[in-house]
Amino acid sequence: MTKRKFLNIMNKQRILIVIIILVIYLGLSSENFVSYSNTVNILMQISINGIIAIGMTILLLQGEIDLSVGYNMGLVGTVIILLQGYGLGLAIVCGMLTGILVGVINGLIVTKLKLESLPVTLGMMIALNGLVLWLTKTKTIRGTVDSFLFLSNETFYSVPYVVMIFIIILLIFILIIRRTPFGRNIYAIGGNKIASRFFGINVDRTRFTSSKNSKRCYKYNYQC
Repeated sequence: MTKRKFLNIMNKQRILIVIIILVIYLGLSSENFVSYSNTVNILMQISINGIIAIGMTILLLQGEIDLSVGYNMGLVGTVIILLQGYGLGLAIVCGMLTGILVGVINGLIVTKLKLESLPVTLGMMIALNGLVLWLTKTKTIRGTVDSFLFLSNETFYSVPYVVMIFIIILLIFILIIRRTPFGRNIYAIGGNKIASRFFGINVDRTRFTSSKNSKRCYKYNYQC
């Protein structure tokens, strides 16, 4: 490996290198940091935020952004909790459909009305916040079904289910981004939308699909 190639790798992976150095330092500073319970706790937190990050990354690669992420999660959770009395399965399906519907609306406004995603999702954020407050009557609600705790508390060979779900979603995301035409289209659109159209890429359809798929990550994250 040449010196130039080594420096190039170091430059591209500088965030990862900083994280590794930080982990080594904290591990040497406190024996509790590398304990099993703390490691599981960190993985749980990383998994929850990581699922959101995957959905957001799909949009960021195209030069888009979604400011309604948190409020969409809140709406999905509200729908699931309000419908839990009709069966957890039905409640989850309705919550998933709600999250997808928000993504469809965002996608249609951005692609068909030719508006920028930042103000569109900002407006959606405010609308979802008001909708959640209306549905909950401004009161705090919570799940009362024991099944709600299944994904967050249960483990498989000492590995929490939420961590396994995150790893599966991450691997699928990497496969799609690196090995499929859809993934290459996302990179192309992020580089230059006009040039992508000239090369025959359906820019609007790709952006719409990305918006819808990102919402799937947000609702999966809430269910975890």
